[in-house]
Amino acid sequence: MKNLGKGELLVIATAIISGFSIYLNKFAVSGMNAGAFIFLKAIVVSMLALSIIIAFKKFESLKKLSREDWKRLAIIGFTGGGLAFLLFFKGLALTSAANAGFLHKTMFAFAGLLAVIFLKEKISKKLLIAGLLAFIALFALFSSQFSSFGLGDLMILAAVLVWSAELILSKKALERIDGNIVAFGRMFFGSIFLLAYLAFTGEISGIASLNASQLVWVLITSALLSGYVLTFYNGLKETSVSKATLILLAAIPITSMLSMLDAKPLSVLEICANIALLTIVLITALNFEFIKSVFKRAFSWKT
Repeated sequence: MKNLGKGELLVIATAIISGFSIYLNKFAVSGMNAGAFIFLKAIVVSMLALSIIIAFKKFESLKKLSREDWKRLAIIGFTGGGLAFLLFFKGLALTSAANAGFLHKTMFAFAGLLAVIFLKEKISKKLLIAGLLAFIALFALFSSQFSSFGLGDLMILAAVLVWSAELILSKKALERIDGNIVAFGRMFFGSIFLLAYLAFTGEISGIASLNASQLVWVLITSALLSGYVLTFYNGLKETSVSKATLILLAAIPITSMLSMLDAKPLSVLEICANIALLTIVLITALNFEFIKSVFKRAFSWKT
């Protein structure tokens, strides 16, 4: 583990949480108003994040934030914690799961490009090759289930672009602000945006219509989302946007393995694509010289 940095370890934890969360969310959102669902998750997560900030005695840091810092957190929340979520869930209702899954997982490419332009991140040859191979593996995994491109896909692509831009804003904010506080700001201001949307569209009544079982699902998925944002933003503080978003692809093999619990066997192509993605993530996260030394030790014979 010494060859993994703190940032990479935290983002790997994010990917594991994401893999479970994606699998469970399909049960949670069933029969529930999507706007009410994501609003309740956002407000619960923001309160959990605030509790952690207080528990770890970071509340003084929160009070010392400048007006400019609060403005940055508000923009991060309104974009990544609000607008992008709405675009994604609305688009998801209008397109296939395969189209949505593929478009969402290409975020590493858009975020990486924006990071190079606006953050002057250097993309190593290893990371570039890993990204190209990851794109090929993603296409192989989803292509057989693609449906025609439509409005829903445009909405999801817009959400991916908004999330990618939000990551650039977050990385800049993390230069000055604690990761837990950025996670809190994202979800708190996102919940304000979502509440305003529900009030404007008249969907706010969907909150009161939730039954006890649905509220339990809100709490379960909120706990996972809390783990996601807290590990990710603390990890992003310690590593690059391009590397962090590529590591997040490890969520796909985890969700695929969990889907087998629903008696959904994977095809040979899906198995190969998932193995490829997991291998790419490991190579991305680990020190390449460390990997070479492991192989040398494994395949060398003492004379």
